[in-house]
Amino acid sequence: MKDWKNEYQVKLCSAVEAANLVKSGDSIFTAGFSAMPLDFSEALAERKDSLEGVAYYGCLSPYPLKIMDGSFKGHVNYITIFTGPVERLKAPEGNIDQLSVHLGELDRFLVERVRPNVVAVNVSEPDKHGWMTFGPCGGMGIHTAKELAETVIVTVQPSQPKVPGDFNTIHVSEVDAIIETDVPIPNLPGSEPAELENQIASHVAPLVEDGSTIQVGIGGLPGAVALSLADKKDLGIHTEMLTDAMYHLVKTGAVTGSRKNRYPGKIVYGFAAGSNELLEYLDDNPRCIIRPVSETVDAHLCGQNDNFVSINTCLMTSITGQIASEAINYTQISGTGGQLDLVRAARNSRGGKSFIVLASTRTLKSGERLSNISLGLPPGSPVTTPRTDVEYVATEYGVVNLRYKSNLERARALISIAHPDFRDELRAGLTQATHYSLDDL
Repeated sequence: MKDWKNEYQVKLCSAVEAANLVKSGDSIFTAGFSAMPLDFSEALAERKDSLEGVAYYGCLSPYPLKIMDGSFKGHVNYITIFTGPVERLKAPEGNIDQLSVHLGELDRFLVERVRPNVVAVNVSEPDKHGWMTFGPCGGMGIHTAKELAETVIVTVQPSQPKVPGDFNTIHVSEVDAIIETDVPIPNLPGSEPAELENQIASHVAPLVEDGSTIQVGIGGLPGAVALSLADKKDLGIHTEMLTDAMYHLVKTGAVTGSRKNRYPGKIVYGFAAGSNELLEYLDDNPRCIIRPVSETVDAHLCGQNDNFVSINTCLMTSITGQIASEAINYTQISGTGGQLDLVRAARNSRGGKSFIVLASTRTLKSGERLSNISLGLPPGSPVTTPRTDVEYVATEYGVVNLRYKSNLERARALISIAHPDFRDELRAGLTQATHYSLDDL
């Protein structure tokens, strides 16, 4: 390893040269978000006509890559394991193959489905010994993929934080090609919560006790709940995704981690996305521990923390609590992620609680307003979290606990937090579809 600087120079190449290492039929894994290599991916697009049947696996892409265009279908096929806004926008063109994968099974998924022979990811600059890190998104299966791959291509990105970990590093000697780039690491800064989001958060915050270990999902609503916990004491963080909202709790002093059972005093996460301030905080910070997402969402490991609180959002729920978090009808909007595992983790935890938060209504482009609490999920809508696993559900009209409730009790509870304009409609529809009477409801 003493001569790593010479080896680095030997392996240093252009994005075009690295893309030339890809062959027809290859399976490429690029992980997601800040790990995804822009220069390599765009150079790969220039090889379109010389490639057939290449599978390109990514997720939550921060870039509208050329290979996502419909014209690339059959040449370079883009496959996402968690649909983000960019993938959702490009999906109608026909070259976005959308999968829903429990992140707790990501390593197994890589072995059994992806079987990558090429890994192409962003890394931080080498340290004085030649070690590079996969950065704040390194927990997204890269460690497993690199063990399976025949070819490892890295893009050295100066703005990529150094995030050490026993699985999150790679040495110059272990890679086949090195690209250098000045593309900055993408940001995903949080936004100020809207009034409705704060209303929903106000129902959840009183139920989160001091000393709880929290997991907060992606999106503005879970973020608003996190921000509402700033006055709590001794919170811990063990989360799938680390965001600005949780970092705010660190800055306010609400997070100490002193009561955690696993990694006490440490902030544990699988991947992180947020502002530059968050990324700078993660840089070489021994207080923060990145672990594989297969661990950070593991229902048994997370549940070893007492008072583990899971906070996630959804698109809609049926009147009995079937939770649709990833798609409505046949339109994929996000992914399964770790929601179900984390809901179950809260149930495994002594004193744990899980919350699903959602707005009571949504408005279509046509202007029509629909209730997000419905008699049943629309045809084609997958159930992300079964009703038998659901505990607390909150809207701007309150919070209810569905655990161990009968169908009738569930219906009463969810109608009570539905938008008032839809409550009578829900009652009438349920009486027509069942043996229940209006008096029951």
